Amino acid sequence: TLWALATLSHTNTAFTAAVLAVAMPKLDGFKPQELANTLWALVTLGQADKEFTRAVLKAAQPKLSSFKPQELTNIIWSLATL
Repeated sequence: TLWALATLSHTNTAFTAAVLAVAMPKLDGFKPQELANTLWALVTLGQADKEFTRAVLKAAQPKLSSFKPQELTNIIWSLATL
């Protein structure tokens, strides 16, 4: 959902905040691509949240060996662009 908004360059701060609130407790269940795409979308939209970013990185850490090169690249790009 956030990926689609970012792809369309459509910013909706209230919706993004609502998605983050719902997603935060579920991040451990996100697949590597979902983690990477979510972080990429937030940075692309200019709506990155430090607490959420930390939570994404915490959820990603035990899964790093499962990340494909593109997913790792998206995470690294997102962090560099913050």
